[in-house]
Amino acid sequence: MPRNNDRSFPVVEPDAPVARGAHRQAVRRLVEGGWDASDADWLADLLLKVLPACGTTDGQLSDTTEAHVLLLALTKRMYAEGDRDAALLLMLAALTGCVWIPRLVVPREGAGQPSDIWSLSDSRWAEVVDEMRRHGADFERVLRAGWPKHIISEWSKDAPFGRCERATTFMRLLLQTDAIDLSRVVDVDEMRVSGRDGRWWPAGFSLGPGGQQWMDGTAWLDPRSFRTWVWQLGALPLQVMAKLLPAEPTETIVPLVTAAAQAATTRFANSEYGCQLECFEGHTQEWVPTLRTFARVMRPYFEELDRRVVAKGREVDPLLRSAWMLLFRMAWDSEAADCPPEVRKRVLDAATEDVSRARSLFGSITVDAADDADRFLQHLPHIERCCKLLAFHGGLWRCIKPLLLAFRSLRTPALARDLRHWEEFADDPPPTPWNAIPGLLSTMFHAYAAREQRSDPDLEQLRARMATYLLERLTDRWSQKEREAAAANGQVRTDDDMTEPVPEWRYCMIRAVVDLRVNPDGKGHRALHWSSAHDPHPRVREAAKSASQSLRHQRGLPEGTSPRRAMMSAMWWLKQAHMLGLGIQPDPDGAQRTRAKELTRTKEVERDNKPAGSNP
Repeated sequence: MPRNNDRSFPVVEPDAPVARGAHRQAVRRLVEGGWDASDADWLADLLLKVLPACGTTDGQLSDTTEAHVLLLALTKRMYAEGDRDAALLLMLAALTGCVWIPRLVVPREGAGQPSDIWSLSDSRWAEVVDEMRRHGADFERVLRAGWPKHIISEWSKDAPFGRCERATTFMRLLLQTDAIDLSRVVDVDEMRVSGRDGRWWPAGFSLGPGGQQWMDGTAWLDPRSFRTWVWQLGALPLQVMAKLLPAEPTETIVPLVTAAAQAATTRFANSEYGCQLECFEGHTQEWVPTLRTFARVMRPYFEELDRRVVAKGREVDPLLRSAWMLLFRMAWDSEAADCPPEVRKRVLDAATEDVSRARSLFGSITVDAADDADRFLQHLPHIERCCKLLAFHGGLWRCIKPLLLAFRSLRTPALARDLRHWEEFADDPPPTPWNAIPGLLSTMFHAYAAREQRSDPDLEQLRARMATYLLERLTDRWSQKEREAAAANGQVRTDDDMTEPVPEWRYCMIRAVVDLRVNPDGKGHRALHWSSAHDPHPRVREAAKSASQSLRHQRGLPEGTSPRRAMMSAMWWLKQAHMLGLGIQPDPDGAQRTRAKELTRTKEVERDNKPAGSNP
């Protein structure tokens, strides 16, 4: 049959342009890698747009670009077990250099030159993410099941324990480009459960059956754990999570904030001790910038709790109140000078009120009141938190005064017979849990005295305030008219007429004032002179007479005497008052031993190592 010579031949010219030839070749490679034709079409466009050209033109893929496309195409079958969204996540990680499948390399010009490892610049991250999300990529679903195995395998090579640079980069990418909604990845319900438990796990790792894990059993890089995101990224996930707080129900706001705070301290507290002490100022100068960052990122959490506390007024739930105080410390410890005065006052007033409430319990307890002891133990952690807050943000006297009032109101022993609040001898244990109150007095003083001395080296203000407090309790409760009438008819005062009705307490308070080595406003000796003439107990009058002369000629601390030792010596007298007031005779040898031990715990070098005070 003759051929039609008029028909043209469909030959391919060697250099003729072929429109979108590179695109079609890329689609073919993607389909070979297991991608559907519809996905292959838009992915080919995306990859050719963001991959380095390496000689590729519109009509033809270069060998290097073809290799890149093929490597990326194979993520679906080789590393994602056929899961489209997981494959897109892996492709995103590979493009940005956060995982190798293997590495994407670009040859340098010139024969024999080594290749460069290539990754997409961060200025183009959002472009890739937007395209993937526009075509339905559901990265939240993938991460709720955990990272793809290949990603975990790769990252574990970099940093089996600690932060991983590639993990940090990729997780930051996911948040900064809105590739994921973190609240749909993190197990928020588990956060609420963890926050309700309230346990503060240290920032350590261990080896478990499934590999590296946190001390609480959570897998090291589990994307469902908020701790993982904060550990790797620091402030960013905390900022993201803070946006959820206004919509959080009242019954779960405290557990959620507590869980976020737990995760935050894992990253930002420079030690477990620092976290437990609830001091976020920065124990060393190197940590100050870090904890300032921490403070600023925690402020929205505090502000949300503060808003709710103010709205509730006096009907605030105790758990909310306690969490509010903790978040205040986190938000303002490292930048205390910048805290708004009205905010500080509101929190300090609340802490003072909560410590003062303990007195209503102490005034009614008996030695065998087990229920009272249980109730006190339930409140003790919050009392301790209040005391730390008061000492740090209000000064030591703001903390010590309500503790002294609580100590005075105790109607059951809180000390061993040798005046110890700590465990030491089996045959003379301190009564628990009441020993926590004198224990707090000692602990708070030792913990914050150095901070107080930055502005007042001799603790003169603290000693003067304590002396004033003690002297005010030596007077009577009469009005001026009653005093004038008593003077006219010779009426004498009884113990019940005195502000402090127990003579043992008044006697020991006088001795404590002498050991404080300060005459408040130059007038303290007048209160002692009045006591020497009008106190109903002769031994108190005698002690007041001697103390009056001592204070009148007081010229401050003796050379080489630490102001801390003066304070501890005064508190030792109040411990005696507590025991004597309850009719318990302290053990003389043991009490002197306890005093000596406490004076050596002042943590301050003495020039002459002289004891504070002298006996009148």
